[in-house]
Amino acid sequence: MLGTFILYAVLTGLMLSLGWISWSTPAFMFVAFVPLWVAAYKIKRAGARHGAWIMLMMSAVAFGVWNAVDTFWLKNATWAGFFIASGANTAMMSIVMMLSYFVMRRRGMTVGLVFWIALWVSFEKMHTEWELSWPWLTLGNGFANYAGLVQWYEYTGVFGGSLWVLISNALIFHAWRMYVEKKPKKLLYRFYGFAAAWVLVPMCISWTISQKQTEPWARVEAVALQPNIDPYDEKFSATDVQMADTLAEMASSVMLPSTRLVVAPETVLPEYKSINMWRLNPVVGVMRNFSAEHDGATVVAGGSFIKYIHDKDSVTSTANKVRGADVWYDVYNSAVQVTPLGEDIYHKSRLVPGVEHFPYRWLLEGLLGDTMMDFGGMTGSNVTQADRAVFRSLGDTLALAPIICYESVYGQYVTDYVKKGANVLCIITNDGWWGNTEGHRQHLSFARLRAIETRLPVIRSANTGISAFIAPSGKITTSTVYGEKKALVGTLDIPRGEPTFYVRYGDFMARPMPWLALGIFLFSVLPVRGKK
Repeated sequence: MLGTFILYAVLTGLMLSLGWISWSTPAFMFVAFVPLWVAAYKIKRAGARHGAWIMLMMSAVAFGVWNAVDTFWLKNATWAGFFIASGANTAMMSIVMMLSYFVMRRRGMTVGLVFWIALWVSFEKMHTEWELSWPWLTLGNGFANYAGLVQWYEYTGVFGGSLWVLISNALIFHAWRMYVEKKPKKLLYRFYGFAAAWVLVPMCISWTISQKQTEPWARVEAVALQPNIDPYDEKFSATDVQMADTLAEMASSVMLPSTRLVVAPETVLPEYKSINMWRLNPVVGVMRNFSAEHDGATVVAGGSFIKYIHDKDSVTSTANKVRGADVWYDVYNSAVQVTPLGEDIYHKSRLVPGVEHFPYRWLLEGLLGDTMMDFGGMTGSNVTQADRAVFRSLGDTLALAPIICYESVYGQYVTDYVKKGANVLCIITNDGWWGNTEGHRQHLSFARLRAIETRLPVIRSANTGISAFIAPSGKITTSTVYGEKKALVGTLDIPRGEPTFYVRYGDFMARPMPWLALGIFLFSVLPVRGKK
């Protein structure tokens, strides 16, 4: 029996993983949890003494498979990062299932399923907020390669997709349970119809939304640069000015008089420049000259900045100490915009745990020292800024949201740019750390969801790929391939209209879930009256 349960768990893990694989389909997600719940049902019926622990073990197998298949590419940055990220994620998902089994045992299958749905979404929401944030496998992200199915994300965001998947699994499992318990056929068929409608109706709604067409308020011709620099070696062998000259040559080869925007990737200007005098840095002058030579085109590029601190009393909470010296430094991963009217800068503020941000540093630094996970990108505890910035140019026709790499994974976070008036999502990233794996393809697909949620066009510049232009519908209009050096030309159709429902209200579907889960759990731990 235990061997059968393990097979159920592996089947759950494999079906979940198919949603994130670029050549696969998310259809299996609608039934992926069913084998695990079938096992839970049989364990409960058998009256197993340690049912909750058996459920925990099976869940660890299922979610271990899921995390390993879909995030194995992390090992290209470091094996430690892969094991820590996938192991921690597996453990938390498994605890959700074990607690759900406990509630099911105490209060029945229906209450247990409602609790599971509420607790799972609460877990996903927590994974967007706390310092160990890793929302990559949020269930709603599994539809990113099939954006046509989830046009209604402009109302719900990805948590609407998570609820779609979770409730579908609960309904289909319940239908299976009604069948094995030999419920009346008339009732069974009605329930089958309801479960099918729950899966299919959102697809029809999505198709209806996709038929709406609006004329753009403005069109901006743009270039996304993909220099294809090796992030482990070649990137750091060139000076900022040399790199800027290379980028200028790439852009000039395809620019027309109508080209108004040029975007280069994250940290493509790798030398650490003084943050206190960043406008006076020679490379900013190169960008300024390039803009002037091309009739005032807007230029955006990613760069690394630093601030040294020599006074111990001025040390910040993010500062790193130079070993063997009484000197500290703060690091910035930033986006810089240069226009004829001036320059702007934005500092990346949603950081990769363990590389750009030391999670719970106040607690862990004394225990771990400088040992942190390495997912790729910059190292150290970077400085962030409290508010999102918007890069305005072309007489306010262009209002860019400068989104740096990992920030593009967070839907509600991106809406903060739009609330400040952004009308184009400008994503700069360096996905070369992971090699030519599913990692960079998944990251690109998440940008499609941000386009749908905000109904804004996206320009995406990635160091090694994939660079792309994405329409407000989530459709990729043009893109590069991974590993090529290219200046990608595209058009940004800027819409006129009110912010979407999701921009205004964010993750509203997830907010009540922790309270619902807490209420059901407290109800479940209370003594069950009438039982001896």
